[in-house]
Amino acid sequence: MYKALVIGCGNIGAMYDFENNEIQTHTKALVLNGNFEVSVFDANTTLAQKVAQKYQIQAIEEIENLKDYDLVSICSPTETHIHYLEECLEAKVKLIICEKPICYNKLILQSTHNKFANYYSGDVKILVNYPRPFLPAYQSLKKDIQNILQADSLISIIIKYYKGLLNYASHAFNLLEFLLDKRLRFTQTNIFSKAYDFFKEDPTISAFAWWDSVPVHIIGLTKTNFSIFELELYFQNHKILIHSQGNIIDIYQKNEQSYGVFPTQPTKTYQNCLKDYMKYVISHAENMLKDKTIQDNFDGAANINQFLLQIIENK
Repeated sequence: MYKALVIGCGNIGAMYDFENNEIQTHTKALVLNGNFEVSVFDANTTLAQKVAQKYQIQAIEEIENLKDYDLVSICSPTETHIHYLEECLEAKVKLIICEKPICYNKLILQSTHNKFANYYSGDVKILVNYPRPFLPAYQSLKKDIQNILQADSLISIIIKYYKGLLNYASHAFNLLEFLLDKRLRFTQTNIFSKAYDFFKEDPTISAFAWWDSVPVHIIGLTKTNFSIFELELYFQNHKILIHSQGNIIDIYQKNEQSYGVFPTQPTKTYQNCLKDYMKYVISHAENMLKDKTIQDNFDGAANINQFLLQIIENK
């Protein structure tokens, strides 16, 4: 039995699935996994007690003796992530799951990144919570793309999102790195609009960029009354639409009968791709605790965070 602590009982910490049967939070996923003795902490002690009572777990009022925990989930506000990351590193917690974005400050993030790489990477693993690469549908999609790329070429990418480049669009960049198995590195970025509509540190940006020879259209929607997270990947003879917040994936293939256009019906569809997504994240975390050879994703996630902060600073 591993000892786990969830810091922060807000939405992703405990609230998203508090009143439903889905598994969308760290706390429920850890409890239902069955191999973790779970404690929770929140600055709002009433909220922490409410969560503890529901799951019959412990609520702690002070964070101390972090070295006693095998896993710590950092689900607190973004401004506090680095503080708790540093405390967990000092205590050499075996596995830290950190919500994204990691940090809004380039210099502070770089300092923590360097400290982790130089002093702690052999003892501590950090898993930044970009869940899609751990989900079965997206792992199958990666194989589909590898097969498509054997005889086809990627020619364009469109990203549609809202609520901040770091908070929401970063999911798209992490997913693209996973699907295409290629480090994100734009050679040219032209920003068309920048609006600080939801987060004072994280604008919603619309831009155009080149990723190697592939054009990337980044469309940040503001003033919306709806949620949006969509990716469109265009190949010479295929297109892949990831829509409904990433819950549905449609793959289209041009054929002789469609006269140069894609058929109206996809040739392959994945549905309910996000169902119980935190179950898969925690299952992967458990495997990381069991098998020290499984790599974490902190280096890649920190690089995406730094890269997007550079775009945000672009005048």
